[in-house]
Amino acid sequence: MPARMTEEVLKELDQMMDRLNKGDVDERQLITTRLIDYEKSGKITVAALLEMADEGNPTMAMYAVVALGRSKHPAAAQKLIDLAEEYRTRHPMFTETVVDALGETGDKAATPLLMEFLGIKSGWKSKLLGKFSLKKEEPSEEEKGFRTYIALPAMRALAKLADPRAAEAFSAYLEHEDSLVRWHAVQGIVACGLTDFIGRLARMGQSDPDALVREAAQIAVERMQSPPPQMVN
Repeated sequence: MPARMTEEVLKELDQMMDRLNKGDVDERQLITTRLIDYEKSGKITVAALLEMADEGNPTMAMYAVVALGRSKHPAAAQKLIDLAEEYRTRHPMFTETVVDALGETGDKAATPLLMEFLGIKSGWKSKLLGKFSLKKEEPSEEEKGFRTYIALPAMRALAKLADPRAAEAFSAYLEHEDSLVRWHAVQGIVACGLTDFIGRLARMGQSDPDALVREAAQIAVERMQSPPPQMVN
């Protein structure tokens, strides 16, 4: 455990982590609530969470990852980016947790990595311009499997980040076979205010095979066609 906290807090954290591993659903929920209270009060520092994210105990590490996302601390996104790159194909469940946490940080520094996870990358010149392009090379079977698994959490995270640089990912994944992926792509387009997609969303609102996606597309068109509040007489 990190040494930046008092022995009393460290002991209590050890006990709580043990119960997270062994307790029933209700007990785990109570402990999670208490841990969040500890975060808010400053008893668990960001420095401690950064160390806990590297713990061998998966319960502790995953708790720290989620907590780092909640913290929205400037150091959190880079740590989570490093973890996502390290675990990308070795531990899918952990990677999904990290990707979700990246969305919670609100830090647009995560956009390039999430785009790469989805098969979209940029060279150094494109990074300077904020431009991305679909990978030309054929992905390996392992990479294909990873993209299938990570599509939903990555699209969900990009929608939360609301980074216009992700427009190409939203465009490509509007046609994804998973309706939830398409739904989050629509949400990302709205969050970024990408009005160039209005025509396409209007067509989706009529033709998408999923009712929830059709509804989301219709609402998206209405929102993006409405003038900003300050422009309404």
